Amino acid sequence: MKDCAQQMDQFLRDREKAFQRMDQTHAVRLTVMEWKNHYSPKYGRCYAEITSVYKAPEGSSAWYDELHDAFENRLVATCVPAFEKTTNRTCTVNSRNAQTEVDCDACRQFIDDHMRN
Repeated sequence: MKDCAQQMDQFLRDREKAFQRMDQTHAVRLTVMEWKNHYSPKYGRCYAEITSVYKAPEGSSAWYDELHDAFENRLVATCVPAFEKTTNRTCTVNSRNAQTEVDCDACRQFIDDHMRN
């Protein structure tokens, strides 16, 4: 579990650097609103759940909950928070080989399962 917390720190540092580069090239701002890590005995993985808001130059914004495999630095799921479900955004669950669009409630349950078990 200590390794998971240490990996989360490294994951967040790497992510911050990547988004600083994206800010400079695409003028999109990312703000991490909340993050937490969890070692899942059920899945044998260290997960990072991150709630972020992306802001475009014209002022529009989008909130997302993301689940990452912290050791593989791999996006596992992207969900639209409940208060944003009226928008046309999609929710996805990613395997190693494919990205699948899913119901946003199912996506939230997927993240919750990985962060609790």
